[in-house]
Amino acid sequence: MITLNHSQQHSFDEFCKFIDSSKSVFILKGAAGTGKTTLVKEFVRLLNGRHRGFSLMAPTGRASLILGKRTDCSAQTIHRAIYSLDSSPKKVEDRWEFTIKENEDSYNHIYIIDEASMVADISHDNEMLRFGSGRLMADLIEYCRIENTSRKIVFIGDYAQLPPVGQNISPALSANYIEETFGLTVVESMLDTVVRQSSESAILANAETVRKSIDTQTYNRFKITDAADVHSMDTIELETL
Repeated sequence: MITLNHSQQHSFDEFCKFIDSSKSVFILKGAAGTGKTTLVKEFVRLLNGRHRGFSLMAPTGRASLILGKRTDCSAQTIHRAIYSLDSSPKKVEDRWEFTIKENEDSYNHIYIIDEASMVADISHDNEMLRFGSGRLMADLIEYCRIENTSRKIVFIGDYAQLPPVGQNISPALSANYIEETFGLTVVESMLDTVVRQSSESAILANAETVRKSIDTQTYNRFKITDAADVHSMDTIELETL
């Protein structure tokens, strides 16, 4: 069994309470290097031990491939999981439309979504294709069909990453957005201890400075510090790389 730090153990304990509760959504937030993937492995271990079905998903093919390799479990893109890509799409005027699949999972299934900061909830249709309603997050929640079941969704992501194009927030990492838009009850947990870098690393120190600036919304008052593992470059030097 993996040894968890204090922050990870707290989040794991919150997850254990969540899967036995009436809450519908669990949000695990943490910056890069705080051990989110380690916790996903522990979530999977727990669910396997309880013989509870689960699905691992991510917004992109690369993210789902990495998720599968790191957890030693099958993972797929959200589109592959929730849309009928294997059947013939329906043609409406000059556009092909893919419908949301019928969900045949058990009524206590858990859906774990990694890299959830990239999950948008606005339409991004192109001229040729349309998936469901065009809103990926809304379609995901519709597919899961949480109401009147014990199914649950777990969103995992880095709150410091840029939100999806066209949105001011990452909706899948916002408890307020999920509760107000979809009427679902949410539990949030935050990983705040970086474990990937050495404690003496200037990368770690600068990353913490940036995260604190994001948390306090003071974007023009922080300073990046040079060190052995951090080097500042002017535009001319950057262009020569």
